[in-house]
Amino acid sequence: MASLRNLIGLICLTLTVFNLAASRPNPERRSVGDAYLEDVRKDYECDHATINKTECDQIMSNALLVESHSRLKRMANSDDKEATSCPNFNDTYLDRHDLDAGQRSLSPFTHTVHNDANRIPRYIAQARCLCKGCISPKTLREVRSLKSEPITVQVTVYRRGAGGKWKQSKANITVGCTCTFPARSSR
Repeated sequence: MASLRNLIGLICLTLTVFNLAASRPNPERRSVGDAYLEDVRKDYECDHATINKTECDQIMSNALLVESHSRLKRMANSDDKEATSCPNFNDTYLDRHDLDAGQRSLSPFTHTVHNDANRIPRYIAQARCLCKGCISPKTLREVRSLKSEPITVQVTVYRRGAGGKWKQSKANITVGCTCTFPARSSR
């Protein structure tokens, strides 16, 4: 039973941090969560023998990657379930003190982990829009006359190239969601 639980935990690690957070550490041996956090630490502290540490430190000091690292650690240590669908903005929901800005947004979003073994950092927290439309401030309900769209930015990362050598590369990271008017078709 324990080996089945470990296998399920390993599969969940590659899917979402929500499932990772649900697996409890085992004091007898390193848990999936501990291994994950160690991988995250190695990435963000440039603890790789094959990469120039000074260059890596410069790349990893990018504010977006620093925030991603911080979010990954919070997600891995959290017992809270991440939202998976457009939230119902009622008083009970809004009274929760653990909601971050993304979950209180008129274009609500949550974070998931993007895992790429051929990139450093291997794990990057990415925002994911929870609604197709946006939350109306008047009704606190989703309206489809507006559209939630992801906000992406480009950051420098390392990517494994031919022969296994690491080279600087660009990666798009989704950092949040915003409300927009839907694009109109040309007449």
